[in-house]
Amino acid sequence: MDIKLKGKSWGITTFFQLITLIITISIFIKAIADIDPAYDTWGYHLPFAARIWGIVPLEQFITELPRFDGFTLFGEFLQGFFWWITGWVQAANLVGFFSIVLYCWFLKAYWQIPVYYSAIALLAIPLVQTHATSCYVDLPANIFLSILILMTYLIYLKKDREADNFPNLLIIIFSAAAAANTKPQIIPLVFLVLCFAGSRLLWLRWQKIKKEKSSPTKLITFFLSLCLASILIFATPIKNIALYGNPFYPVRIEIAGKVLNHKLGLYN
Repeated sequence: MDIKLKGKSWGITTFFQLITLIITISIFIKAIADIDPAYDTWGYHLPFAARIWGIVPLEQFITELPRFDGFTLFGEFLQGFFWWITGWVQAANLVGFFSIVLYCWFLKAYWQIPVYYSAIALLAIPLVQTHATSCYVDLPANIFLSILILMTYLIYLKKDREADNFPNLLIIIFSAAAAANTKPQIIPLVFLVLCFAGSRLLWLRWQKIKKEKSSPTKLITFFLSLCLASILIFATPIKNIALYGNPFYPVRIEIAGKVLNHKLGLYN
């Protein structure tokens, strides 16, 4: 459907693109201009971001250290980066905003979904708008998880080289690592999805080795590479197990009747 305006043809696609641009600019201005007053933001997100990038000296860091020692910090690392390079504390909100931009790009690049479709659909959700302009890390963590799930689905759809290639592997590893190191509650879901992704990748690699009549040691090498990638993906719980004997330190966890080392209750 086209609308004639001063000799030009303006289609419905152009209309939606303009709407997307207006909404995106509005969300960006809200993110960069407003300081997020939420409790979690000032309770640990911004203090952690400031501590990571040296914006707040160690002697002035008064937030509970057990949280800083054990919590996932990738989201706060990105928040601190934007704060540090701009000099504005509000810039920490851009992590949520750019996670939307990243997701729309991913959907366009890998699933051929027009940006205005995905942007309007996502920003029509009030909670997404709220988190895109705040320091909560739920939105980026869930977007990284969504990318991981969609990439896993993609490698089940594709065959051989279309699935088992370096760019796909890189996106799977990065999205899994980013999700697992941004929000601890997502770690079990990341592990579950990676079980499916890893099984498919090993199967594809085995089929490729059989077809090329290559040495089976290549499969072992590939498996060991996936294991090394898993260390990066689950860096936070591995570190917590090594140092504190609790993958979700400092939160109280009970396994088989044994309470692991902790500093906080489950709902603190």
